[in-house]
Amino acid sequence: MDIPIVLTDSEKTQHNSEWRTYRERVNNLIKHRGQAFSLIHGQCTQMLQDRMKQDIGWDTVSVSYKPILLYKLIEKTILSQTEDQYPFATVYDQEHGFYSFRQETMTNPQWYERFNTKIDVGEAIGVTRQHKVLLEYVAKEVHRSDYDSLGVDDKKTVRADAEERYISYAFLRQSGKQHGILKTNLQNDFTTGDDHYPKTRQQTLHLLDKYSKTVVTKAIGSEGTSFAQNDKQGDDRGSDSFDVKYWKNKECFKCNKKGHPANHCPKKKKKKDKDDDDRSVASNASSAKMIKKGFKAMNKSLNTVNAQMQQMREDYEGSDISGSEEEASHLQFDASAFTFAQISVKEHFEPKIAKLFKQAHGSKKTALNLHDVLLLDSQSTMDLFCNEKMVGDVFKSDRRMRLSSNGGTMVVTEKARPPGYHRDVWFSKKAIANIVSLKNVRNQYRVTYDSDDRIFVVHREKDGKPNMLFREHESGLHYYDPMLDAKEMAFTTTVLNNKKNYT
Repeated sequence: MDIPIVLTDSEKTQHNSEWRTYRERVNNLIKHRGQAFSLIHGQCTQMLQDRMKQDIGWDTVSVSYKPILLYKLIEKTILSQTEDQYPFATVYDQEHGFYSFRQETMTNPQWYERFNTKIDVGEAIGVTRQHKVLLEYVAKEVHRSDYDSLGVDDKKTVRADAEERYISYAFLRQSGKQHGILKTNLQNDFTTGDDHYPKTRQQTLHLLDKYSKTVVTKAIGSEGTSFAQNDKQGDDRGSDSFDVKYWKNKECFKCNKKGHPANHCPKKKKKKDKDDDDRSVASNASSAKMIKKGFKAMNKSLNTVNAQMQQMREDYEGSDISGSEEEASHLQFDASAFTFAQISVKEHFEPKIAKLFKQAHGSKKTALNLHDVLLLDSQSTMDLFCNEKMVGDVFKSDRRMRLSSNGGTMVVTEKARPPGYHRDVWFSKKAIANIVSLKNVRNQYRVTYDSDDRIFVVHREKDGKPNMLFREHESGLHYYDPMLDAKEMAFTTTVLNNKKNYT
């Protein structure tokens, strides 16, 4: 006999609230579980996805959207592939991949994560790195006894400790060249009787992060002209071999036959070799002609340098580009945008020769006086001025800002208050441009962009002020010229006044 359950109003309310909470939790679980499933499945290669679909459990896994089941299926598929291989070849491949793995350009956290992945993959297929000499060394260091005389539990502990130490040393040894000082000091300490080598991978990562780094000089690639010759068709860019088993029942879209991909189709045009030879000959002739033309242009430039060098020495001291090399390098964007030359001269020539190249190869583009205009920078998070006429009071800041760029580093210690601007800006006479951050300007005014006229418009109507127009320069930068806008406004006012005389 069922006994009826009678709930009070408060119990009904509590029951409904708990049921609603439970239902939301279940829905969130299903949603997040599906997202995790899709994320893991999307990271799998196409070959791995195809092999998983051939498994008898794929239908259940694909419908459930449970990431744990998908993870187990991935593990099962990968391990089943190793079972089909010769076990000695499997271990050799894993060890070869482990010992040839290097940090290169990876950061320390990335290196730590990917190194551990290599270790986990090896352990999953049964690869161990235990050596008799290492077991004896750890046993004598920890237990003051030989390894064979230890108990079962102690042997297990020694094996785990010895393997972790060996892996930690490999993690250190195969790290980048910037850790050369650390490796040398650890080796020298051990030679003098002090063993400071880390015993775990976590300790090794801590040393890699905190220890002094070796300055690694990066190789600078040569700059010049290269001529690429394309002697292959678009469908011949595949690898020299393909998976015969995978393509056994798949059709080629060229000949509609099974057993090979399109880039290995035996049906090829007979004229291909002849066409390739013709293209190669034409490309070589064109390359030789372009190289000859380039040499003539370079010789002409060098002759101009030799002829005007003496005059260059006299004119340079009084020119507008005089000044210290430091002052011309603090702009936080590529300064070659203002060179307007056919070749890059700033990074390869002295300033005097660079000016001469500007005269010999200069284009007809309009020069831009960075000292008298205002640049709008969408990549910057701070404002920097160099023209005292554009700001009000200049005062000493209670903190300093270190400004780094391609040209070097500059410390800015002063700030200023531009009229009508909602925040103080950094100020330095050593800077070569006046820069405002688009992010900071946007916080005070509405900013729009006209793609037809290529102009950023800062709307200041609400303050009763004219809009600021940041026009696109030929170099691609957007600048605001107060003098230009003042002239345009004066002209507009004059026209309006003249109209009144005829109405």
